[in-house]
Amino acid sequence: MWCIKAWSAPINQGNIDVAALVKELAALKSAHPVGAIIPFPKAEVPAGYLELNGSVHSIAAYPDLAAYLGTTFNKGDEGAGNFRLPESRGEFLRGWDHGRGVDAGRALGTYQASMSNTLSKVRMEGGYDIGTYMDMSIPDDGTWSKKLAYDWSGHGLKLANSGSETRPCNLAVMWCIKAWSAPVNQGNIDVAALAPLAAQATEINQGTAKVSTTAQMLDSANDFVLATPKKLRWGFSISLATNGYIAFPSWLGGLIIQWGAATSSGTAADNISVSMPIAWPTGSLAEVATVVGNAIGNYTVTRGAMTSNSMKMTASLNGSFANGVAVRWIALGS
Repeated sequence: MWCIKAWSAPINQGNIDVAALVKELAALKSAHPVGAIIPFPKAEVPAGYLELNGSVHSIAAYPDLAAYLGTTFNKGDEGAGNFRLPESRGEFLRGWDHGRGVDAGRALGTYQASMSNTLSKVRMEGGYDIGTYMDMSIPDDGTWSKKLAYDWSGHGLKLANSGSETRPCNLAVMWCIKAWSAPVNQGNIDVAALAPLAAQATEINQGTAKVSTTAQMLDSANDFVLATPKKLRWGFSISLATNGYIAFPSWLGGLIIQWGAATSSGTAADNISVSMPIAWPTGSLAEVATVVGNAIGNYTVTRGAMTSNSMKMTASLNGSFANGVAVRWIALGS
């Protein structure tokens, strides 16, 4: 029975039947449904198909195809739990009459032997010896100007390009039938077994999870999304210069470490002025400074005023403000 594709939507009018939709989606895994007959120009059976060669197969191995074909092509010797494919080798496929009346009386899937149509009213011209052809007659007026006429029936006459069968021009193909819908295996797709895999993934559950948004990365209570490498670097920055910093993202507490080098200038308090490499969003939590060099004496460095983007320090030697003292400092904050 030749059929035409009429629509693409997997769901027609009415309510959505989830169970039916799951079944439909399983069928849509293939461009052709189980039972479709497709011609192939090479002697290689594609995955998902079986050659239509009248062979016997297990119902357990091909349950969908067995359910579709039933026992239509069985001969009775298949054995329990088996079914038979139709035979297509060397055969032409003909559209089912289905009430048209051109090939009446045919049941779908039945075999029909070859047949040649009876030749009738064949006319011949030329100087033929009519005695050679039985039952030939010359028209009543007896003239050769008329064509000789003869009704041929069961004659065994050989015509041009004649042989033992009647056939059109044709191309040899291998007819195959769609046997299963799974793209890589011949078994069934267990939807119930797949359902847990579509659930939310957890530490003990294999499932699915979405990639987090930037906002979700900041939500320390969110345990249902995944972070990509790009998301992991969101909010993180670093500068490895002499005066530099490391800023951790807010989802890691927003800790900031800053460091730098400076030299005292003058012999008054706050003789060291530092511009922070980056401004403190909240403020500094702790600062440490040390004198650099091998100078002899009792050096001290104390911190003075602190703002979000600057810091004052005082360098002293033996209790007096000292000029030209090189220091290194580090500060922690957020």
